[in-house]
Amino acid sequence: MRYLQLLAILVLLSSCSTNQTLPAWIDGFEHDPKYFSALSVVNAKQPDYKELARDYAAREIAMQISTSIESQVNINDSERYGISHTEYLSSIRSSTSARLKNLSPVYSYEDAQKYYVLYRLSKAEYYAQRALERDRALVKAADLLQKYDLNPSSPASGILLLISALDSVAEFLDLPLIFGGQDLGTEIFARMYDLPLKLQYTWDSPELEVTAKDAKPYIISGKTFLSDEEAPAPRIPLCFSSETIKIPATAVSDLRGSFSITINRIDSFAATQYIDLSFDQHYYDAHFQHPTALGIWQSLHFVPQRLKLKVLRPRVYLDYAYISGYQSGLSESISGSLANLNLAQSSKAEDSQYIIQVRIFPKDGDYLPRLNYYTTFADIHLTLLDPQTGATVNYLESLNLKSGGNSRENGQRNAERDAVKEICDTLLYQLVYVYLIQ
Repeated sequence: MRYLQLLAILVLLSSCSTNQTLPAWIDGFEHDPKYFSALSVVNAKQPDYKELARDYAAREIAMQISTSIESQVNINDSERYGISHTEYLSSIRSSTSARLKNLSPVYSYEDAQKYYVLYRLSKAEYYAQRALERDRALVKAADLLQKYDLNPSSPASGILLLISALDSVAEFLDLPLIFGGQDLGTEIFARMYDLPLKLQYTWDSPELEVTAKDAKPYIISGKTFLSDEEAPAPRIPLCFSSETIKIPATAVSDLRGSFSITINRIDSFAATQYIDLSFDQHYYDAHFQHPTALGIWQSLHFVPQRLKLKVLRPRVYLDYAYISGYQSGLSESISGSLANLNLAQSSKAEDSQYIIQVRIFPKDGDYLPRLNYYTTFADIHLTLLDPQTGATVNYLESLNLKSGGNSRENGQRNAERDAVKEICDTLLYQLVYVYLIQ
């Protein structure tokens, strides 16, 4: 009997514990219109559960704030700034959530299973604080804008001033940006959108004639200037692109507003090729702190300037010699093979991009009396040279190519014929493929 009484007491205590009443601020939670508030409930047995609850609350309050701001933001205004309505609200939500990390709880309660916490932020205090921050941002932006206007001939440093001014006010686009009797937001955006018209860049020549596979580098130049003053624009970051040519990705104009890039080699044989020049907007990305400001900057459109290249095939000079007293004029066969490879021939070495040097050395072999046959061998040496420096670009040789004839003279003439055939069939292509054809 005593055992049953103890069991009943345990069951009663367990029931009381299970039906424990939660605090009124949990059971009767309602949003107070004077506050942004969030009630977080998390599993008390998971690691860092209090920090997790605070993060949940910060995100919830940030969502409430962005929803409130959404009703104040004109969609057309955000779109004309170059960012979408959704992107701007997302940016506000992210920055607000980050600032709420230090929010202190109003109430908290914890049982064996769960952790309850209530966070609250006064709307009046929040809006007052945000207005104060906006006013400070406007003072800073106005000073930066004034410095920009006072130094119009230095666009490189001026752009940094505009970026800082835009960064200052980017978080407050939903609020009036009036300072000193003018809409500072409109003034900043007007100057920002004027940049693609004010800042000009161009090639020194819109069209150039170049040669593919040329070992000699090409230096291509241009200038940056201000359209309204026709004055040089120094220290302007530029970027370059081409679908067919390997070129430097970026450059910066010098103090005279001049720039140049070097093309070491043009590999494509396409008759017309292009290089596009543009202002390098990404050069300034690292100077932005606010994603909304960066989005507005990236929405600006700077028109690229295109350089047209008329590409010629490389010209070669054939330096042929058969080291023998018997000459048959077979160099014309090699010239024909060059034409078949779409390689133009130059009559002068100094006018060519490459020199193909051919040297054939005959060597007398044995006489076979029963056949009345004089064996002859030929050593072939092929060299591809750079006429500008004399450097060897490629070299091939084929030694002891067997030939012969019914006399020493015929043997040497046939050795030249067979050597030239070997050159035209295989060796010439191997010599020039990588450097002039591929």
